[in-house]
Amino acid sequence: DCAKLWPEGPVLRFYENDASTKGGFLAVRLHANGTDTNRAAIGAKITIKTGEQIQVREVTGGFGHMGLQSDLVSFFGVGACTVIDSVTVRWPNQEAAVEEWKNVEPGALVTLTQGSLAIERFAP
Repeated sequence: DCAKLWPEGPVLRFYENDASTKGGFLAVRLHANGTDTNRAAIGAKITIKTGEQIQVREVTGGFGHMGLQSDLVSFFGVGACTVIDSVTVRWPNQEAAVEEWKNVEPGALVTLTQGSLAIERFAP
């Protein structure tokens, strides 16, 4: 929630963040093996497919001249989707290895580990 006072006049406006009735999400954290792929998986490409919709995120390390760090968790909005058809990761190693997880349940933060098709799930 937020309150804002506008400098143009005595107007105080309140904004309410009501996400309780909005669509679903999936938050993905990658854990690479740390031998042929950097442990933070910087440079990895994550693709999710829900029905006909495809979303792609790339894990970045940072940006700007002040060394700002990017979030290592990638967020996807999935609307009313109850199951994500697939989550595919292209790991940033020399082979550009690709792994795929199928039928992933949305609504949580998940950790995907390189070399393992297990999904570690953290409920919100």
